[in-house]
Amino acid sequence: MYTFSRLCLNLNQAAANQKERILSDYVKSVDEESLAHAFHLLLENRPERCITSATLRQWVLEESGIPEWLLEESIDMIGDPAAALAMVISDSTIPDPISLPQVMQVVQNLKTETPENQKIIIAELWKRMDAEQRLIFNKLLTGTFRYKIRPVEAAKAIEPITTKPISELIQAFSQKWEIHEWSNMVEQSSDINFAPSYVPFRPVSEIISDPEQLGNPSDWLALFTFQGIHVQARVLKKGIQLWTRNEELLPDVFPEVRNAASYFEEGTLLIAELVVQPADDETPGFFSNLIKRIQSKKMRHDLMERSPVKLVVQDMLFEGNKDIRNLSLLERRKRLQARMKKVKDYGFQYAPAIEFKSWDDLRRCQTQIREKLADGISLQKLHAPWDAQALLKLKAAPFEINAVLLYVSKIPDKNKKIITECGFGVWRENASGQPEIISITRSNEGLSPELIQQLDAWVKLHTRERFGPVRSVDAELVFQLQFDEIQTSRRHKSGLVLQNVRMKMPLEPLSIQQAGTWEQLNAMVSN
Repeated sequence: MYTFSRLCLNLNQAAANQKERILSDYVKSVDEESLAHAFHLLLENRPERCITSATLRQWVLEESGIPEWLLEESIDMIGDPAAALAMVISDSTIPDPISLPQVMQVVQNLKTETPENQKIIIAELWKRMDAEQRLIFNKLLTGTFRYKIRPVEAAKAIEPITTKPISELIQAFSQKWEIHEWSNMVEQSSDINFAPSYVPFRPVSEIISDPEQLGNPSDWLALFTFQGIHVQARVLKKGIQLWTRNEELLPDVFPEVRNAASYFEEGTLLIAELVVQPADDETPGFFSNLIKRIQSKKMRHDLMERSPVKLVVQDMLFEGNKDIRNLSLLERRKRLQARMKKVKDYGFQYAPAIEFKSWDDLRRCQTQIREKLADGISLQKLHAPWDAQALLKLKAAPFEINAVLLYVSKIPDKNKKIITECGFGVWRENASGQPEIISITRSNEGLSPELIQQLDAWVKLHTRERFGPVRSVDAELVFQLQFDEIQTSRRHKSGLVLQNVRMKMPLEPLSIQQAGTWEQLNAMVSN
């Protein structure tokens, strides 16, 4: 139990790039039964609540012997009620280790015990634990255990101790499973399809500004890419698997796509973009609508009606179980198009190539990116195999607005505090018809280390108020902001949300009167 409690707390404090090492160390240090229980919990298979938080609080008071006012002060000081409850109980002078499987057996059995027996059993276990173990134990009892890892993180940690392909591990960990199924999940299956669930994704597209450097335009394929999710789609006997760039399996909540997969042989692996697109509309919908369907984790007919999805298929890597990645993109697209002609289902759409004879032609298409609700144009070499393909991208010209610096966030870094984020505002008339500055967005991109140092020195002289790490400043500095998207939003006070915001200082200082307006931003929404 000690090792598991340490794991949970380390994961909670770790940066994303540290989690793989922490999990790998844990896998090497515990037995298989403990490992099964740990991953079962961390993959959100949490036990149901067997004790209320209020009851546990009362038992802690009785067991510790401290007055209630002292417990309240401890909670206020620590800030976390669960941690305070764990710390006020004295540690045992005689260590008596207990394993995670033993703890989970107790948690399971407590459901059938009387409250009196529950209290006795829990109090005895508290005495065998330190504060960190009690914290995790209490969260398991009250149904408030929230530590978790992603299926891909679990699979990468397990990969060194199994011969099972990582794609199959990710698939297994993406489903609901029970402790007794652990061995079958991590051991090599005897029934393995030749075609993998996915292949390694190529690096994220490089953004280019001048396509002339690419040589002959006829050597390149150009496709519009939309506000969707780039996926690999593997066709199964009874449907389809959708894998993201993060090597995560999307939930099976897209019946319109699943049904269309019947037109392809089992094992076929497609490169596609999952987008929201109403059947009577040629324009893909917003990314936020797609996210709502994914987050629902179950098929909801209301969401399906409002936001039907389709796969815009760009490429084919496996034709059935035949690996065709060594063929040129041109040949793979020919084979894909021939198969797509047989598809009589709205769930799949062949991604048409952009016709252009010169780079000037493509630049004219670039001006249509926002009109089509696309996020850019991808460029790939027509005569290259999959692994050797360059994947480039043309973006729409960014939106721009001048905005006033309103606040900064300063987070401690070793022995100093550094600016990590800036908040900005623009002019807008209030209810009385008077101009005022309203907050519209924040950004942490675009400033050089040298400029951050200069800005930090300015902030020290112009801070108005402090709210924890946030400093509000005198409304004097005007920045130039660039951003890729703007949408209306009910969640934001300004009614607008800007995406991918970059900031830069103007070449010449601007006065506060030269800042942009809310009306200017609102006019960009339809563009």
